Amino acid sequence: METKDVIQLLSSIPIGTIIAWVVVISGIITTIVTSTIKLYKAFEKTHEIKEENTAFHKMVKDHDEQLKMINDKLTCIQDNLDKRDKADLKSMRYSIVRAGEEYVSIGQITIRQLRALEELFEGYHDKHGNGYVTTLMRKVRALPVIGKLDEDDNDIE
Repeated sequence: METKDVIQLLSSIPIGTIIAWVVVISGIITTIVTSTIKLYKAFEKTHEIKEENTAFHKMVKDHDEQLKMINDKLTCIQDNLDKRDKADLKSMRYSIVRAGEEYVSIGQITIRQLRALEELFEGYHDKHGNGYVTTLMRKVRALPVIGKLDEDDNDIE
């Protein structure tokens, strides 16, 4: 086909048809470009969300590890406190028994000694100590008490 033939063919097509085809093709191209831009923006947004999600999961994992470490340390501290409570209870029991039996064997107790023993027994009893110590304290309380104290805890003789 020669250039003359092409020009003749094109000149035979009505101008309205050419304009219609140009409009249709332009619309298709515009739709493709717009859709491509929207897809690209959606892809970028998805990528940003994925990065944020990854960072969030890392942060949660780090916090979980920190919470586990804290929990382990708290468990260790609780175990140590339980051991100290048991040791304190044994020490209190020993002190009350030693002093109480001594006072019972002497047959009397001073007001200050009785107060000190009562304070020690109160702590012992608060830690759920009982048994022989409670019986011994009944015996100690039944002993004659020597001395008196004024309102300022000074000896009165």
